[in-house]
Amino acid sequence: MIFTVTSCWYHEDLFCKVRGMFDISLSTCSILNLCCISIDRYYAVCMPLTYTTKINDRVVVMMILVSWGTSCLFGKGVIIAGFDQGKCEESCLLDALISTTLGCIFSFYVPVIIMLTFFIPAFIMLCIYLKIFLVAQRQARSIQTTKSGATLTKTERK
Repeated sequence: MIFTVTSCWYHEDLFCKVRGMFDISLSTCSILNLCCISIDRYYAVCMPLTYTTKINDRVVVMMILVSWGTSCLFGKGVIIAGFDQGKCEESCLLDALISTTLGCIFSFYVPVIIMLTFFIPAFIMLCIYLKIFLVAQRQARSIQTTKSGATLTKTERK
């Protein structure tokens, strides 16, 4: 039983670290999985003829393993190195949540961690989707000009 009637934690230091590790790991893994999806969509839209050779089962498994492995190692590393500045000792639930949140705001490492785990992957993902959009727009224009230039009558098609 983690909580008592007073909402204080038993083994609060352990649970605080585990919660912090899961928080960092799962949010990092989420954005990395979105990056993997954007890479998959890039090959599907921009290189449709080579898609099946470039994105196969082995590549998909590797992308999943890298995203989960990286995020788990990063979450563990942040907790082990002590970069999470939350103070959970001798705190009740509300105090622990407030001190963890406010303690992280003023830490030097938190902006670096946020850049590595959110903003850089999000920027990469946005660049890939911008490239996809531009290629799709160019393909739509190409199809439109092909349709307008190839208006044949039914007798000419036969």
